[in-house]
Amino acid sequence: MANFSRDDIRSQLVGPVFPILTPFAKDGEQVDHEALANYVAFLVDNNARTVMTTVGTSRFNLLTAEEIRRVNETVIHASSSKTIIIAAGPMTGSLVENIAFAEHAEAAGAD
Repeated sequence: MANFSRDDIRSQLVGPVFPILTPFAKDGEQVDHEALANYVAFLVDNNARTVMTTVGTSRFNLLTAEEIRRVNETVIHASSSKTIIIAAGPMTGSLVENIAFAEHAEAAGAD
């Protein structure tokens, strides 16, 4: 469940928003979830207040729908309750699919 209400986000979304890059394993084909979690934890430990997965910097165009969900989950779980977490869905797809991504991200704890 999300940590912040819409009103909280409107009032507390100030300062930099950190777009999260998706690291890949040495084989170049698999997401390196450990490195991803470590990077997000580093940002949060150094007072990042807002993190965001994005279609562009997160390289969602290279990932399957399930991989996108897992990247979002990794970012969400590596963040803290004091961090606003914005999670993106795929660049393409129907309205129904994008709503499902948003609902999944919210259920996992994104704001």
